[in-house]
Amino acid sequence: MRLLCPPSPTRLQRGFTLIETIMVVVILGILAAIVSTFIVQPVRGYLDTVARVELVDATDNALRRIGRDSAHCPSQQRAGVVNRSDTGTDSHHGWGALLPG
Repeated sequence: MRLLCPPSPTRLQRGFTLIETIMVVVILGILAAIVSTFIVQPVRGYLDTVARVELVDATDNALRRIGRDSAHCPSQQRAGVVNRSDTGTDSHHGWGALLPG
């Protein structure tokens, strides 16, 4: 007798319609766009921090190398310092050779 009864509307519906699937994809796309705006700034901040750390490391290495190389120089030649007697001028703190004019 079951074959003679018309099927109920709930038994006929199986799965999702194409429109429902498209709506879900559109809503997920909108949510992804909204969430991505909140993720971009922290990622950009992280990348900036990594670049800054690399620059600081390179600077630190350069300063260490300069310090190591200048440790072997006589004191009169370090960092461009020239004695007053060498320049013939009365420069302040021996930096007269580096100052313009």
